[in-house]
Amino acid sequence: MGYVWYERSTDDGTSWQLMNDGKPLSSTTANSPSIDYSASPNDPRTYTLGVVYQGSQSIILRKITSGLVGYQTYGITYSAEQVIFSYLNPENKDAMPVISYNGFGAPFMVVWKDLRSSEGEDDGFFGSICYYNNMGGLITSPVYIPGINSNSVSTHPCLASNKLGPDSFNYSYFHLAWEDYASSSVGIINYARIKADYHSMVCDKYNPNISSGSGMSKNSMPSMIVGSDNNNGVRLAWIGDNNQGQWSDVFRGMFSDGTWNPRFWKFGSRVISQSLNLGSDGYFLTFSEFYYYNVCQNRFTDSRTLSNIYTLNTTGRNVQLNNDAGGTSRKMFVMSFNNTAGYPPLSFEKSNSIGSYYGLYKENSKEISGRSIVLRSDSFSEFYFSLQDVSVDGKPVKFMEVSDSLRISDVNGLNKYMITEPFTLTDNSKFLFSLNYGVTDPARGLKDLGKERNISYAVDLIDEEGKVLQSLNKINLSKDCFLKNKETSFQVNPRGIGNKTVRMRLRTNVNFNAECFLVDSHSVPEENSGMYKASEIEKIDYIGEKAIREFAISRNYPNPFNPSTVIDYQVPKTSKITLKIFDMLGKEVATLVNEIREMGRYSVKFDAKELPSGTYIYEIRANDFVKSGKMVLLK
Repeated sequence: MGYVWYERSTDDGTSWQLMNDGKPLSSTTANSPSIDYSASPNDPRTYTLGVVYQGSQSIILRKITSGLVGYQTYGITYSAEQVIFSYLNPENKDAMPVISYNGFGAPFMVVWKDLRSSEGEDDGFFGSICYYNNMGGLITSPVYIPGINSNSVSTHPCLASNKLGPDSFNYSYFHLAWEDYASSSVGIINYARIKADYHSMVCDKYNPNISSGSGMSKNSMPSMIVGSDNNNGVRLAWIGDNNQGQWSDVFRGMFSDGTWNPRFWKFGSRVISQSLNLGSDGYFLTFSEFYYYNVCQNRFTDSRTLSNIYTLNTTGRNVQLNNDAGGTSRKMFVMSFNNTAGYPPLSFEKSNSIGSYYGLYKENSKEISGRSIVLRSDSFSEFYFSLQDVSVDGKPVKFMEVSDSLRISDVNGLNKYMITEPFTLTDNSKFLFSLNYGVTDPARGLKDLGKERNISYAVDLIDEEGKVLQSLNKINLSKDCFLKNKETSFQVNPRGIGNKTVRMRLRTNVNFNAECFLVDSHSVPEENSGMYKASEIEKIDYIGEKAIREFAISRNYPNPFNPSTVIDYQVPKTSKITLKIFDMLGKEVATLVNEIREMGRYSVKFDAKELPSGTYIYEIRANDFVKSGKMVLLK
């Protein structure tokens, strides 16, 4: 244990052979291996593998070569250990070395975390452009990577190239992404393109914080692919955490002009590992997420839809998707490391081929989808609002298709895409949806919303012509009405609507300059968890043409109650509503509503399981209307 080993499979992962005559590649204990390949375009049996790993005080490379060793005879040769860089590492930190080949016979690059802080050096990333001279000697040139502003919080680098070799000017391009870990709740993903020849490197493109706009506070563990185009072929994925118990596999791509797509995709809800790879028929994103009772489930999606989620037959915690070795996705498999228990026996599982799942997809009635608008202020705080989990009679409602080449100029341009596909409602339909909104950095967000700044969101039910039938919810954010992150589910009673084809629409208005992003989310909930995770489901009556002429609140029911009760109220016009619960001493014990409400009838649930038995007061305030009542909790 503690050494680096190399195994190979020649039958698509069914069986594995320990290589190097059964001996480890490393001569001493080592860690953090990374592997990449370059194959001859004329003979796939001729290839080079590079394995880089961290020794006790050095970054080490082993080259493995397959080629002709005699007449029509192929063999494998192993180089000796070759030191790329030596350093002192008294604290035994992880350098996280990674390697990428630019093409067969072309230069390759190695990147690692600088560990020489005790020597007064920078703590960012070192890199080396490597190649072999005519005598077979390894030439290296390790330097602190210029122009990328990496530092002591920079970690988890990933490195990729298109493997097509140098361009006509003899430059190779390597793409580097990494995480800057700011705190336990904040992390960002950065990107840089490294332009190199055989003797030097420069950063010719640097995009810090490309994870901004996703609505996720903590972003970590990036992976990346690069297609034939060094711009349009770049795709990045990472794990995003919204600090509300949701960890998603976040995906973003680059346009052909080298700018980043303002659209993000999020997959899963409790993702702990992910892997991205490229095949001849598209790119593929696989991820592992906690399913139930500490059991993991492995899933994937692909570039054909970036919405259909396929469930694999493996259940490991860590996943790795292999490259396309056979010209088709039927030669692509997920290797899943089954270490969920955390103790031996530990094992690898191989999935069925990715291509074998095509044609088997069946729309999952429990599959959750949502669409979010994210507004980024000039101080980089992100306000997000998501309409999600729309369903009618248990069937999910999808959102309208949006082109992958979407360009967003302002919030008005984005509003027209925040709309569902048409669906039919009747008087007896069970119609549900949920909202998730907030800000990634509440302290900074509150500061951004000065006296003259505000954001408003409205969720409308509209007919086929776009006429608003009813505004179902409205939220206004300002310095005087600032809401922390919240998720709420709603059930609409459509009685009186008859039989009508409708859509749902999210409208956003903002009175200051903000960069806009669109985020699509797709996930499959845990077994038996249902579609709605929020602890409260508010009820809304469809009012249609029926006017509500006054504020009113009904007595709670049931009363007495244990442990929960429901309070109904109605609003005749758009108003700021507060509904609070007090004990008999006048101490506030709960705030049930503190939001802008459109005209309508509403129900809210009060859960008192943490409170002692006794008499409590509910009080509603809206403009000049104030009314209260008593309710009794009996345990």
